[in-house]
Amino acid sequence: MTNPDPAAADTAPDAPCNIAAALPRLAAERPQQVAMRCPGRDGRYRTELTYAELDTRSDAIAAGLARHGVVRGTRTVVMVRPTPEFFLLMFALFKAGAVPVLVDPGIDRRVLKQCLDEAQPEAFIGVPLAMLARALLGWARSARVRIGTGRLAWFADATLARVEGAGADSRTPPPPPHAQQIPESP
Repeated sequence: MTNPDPAAADTAPDAPCNIAAALPRLAAERPQQVAMRCPGRDGRYRTELTYAELDTRSDAIAAGLARHGVVRGTRTVVMVRPTPEFFLLMFALFKAGAVPVLVDPGIDRRVLKQCLDEAQPEAFIGVPLAMLARALLGWARSARVRIGTGRLAWFADATLARVEGAGADSRTPPPPPHAQQIPESP
């Protein structure tokens, strides 16, 4: 007689088959454990995300991306620096089943345009400079969804923060109409 393997549930035909599949389990097993640390501009590692935060926030981003039409199979160019937003975004794209197209912004401009033209992305997510270059240089014209990582949605349909907020809102059911809001005690 064999013992059931709890990891076998992850190999079900419709279960995600990528790195994001393990995140919910890790978040449940060790929610407060630091999953990642990122250095700030000063080089000090001050930004941390726990497994629970990484899982919850990437779920919200995945839900927000779905509201924008980024779903399973959507080719999505990612031109984002390796910041916490990058890792949240990558987990969200994997959870959504989208196809990330990672592009090194340091390659020659002509090669970059050719790469983007060949990829025929349906979505483009980038830092403000990448969003500006996309608009001015005609990169990734096939992208119908454009999301920027900056504070403002310049040359984008939305910011990543708004996408995350919309996804978090869509995951929280509204209270019943008769429910009263109880103020939190100070």
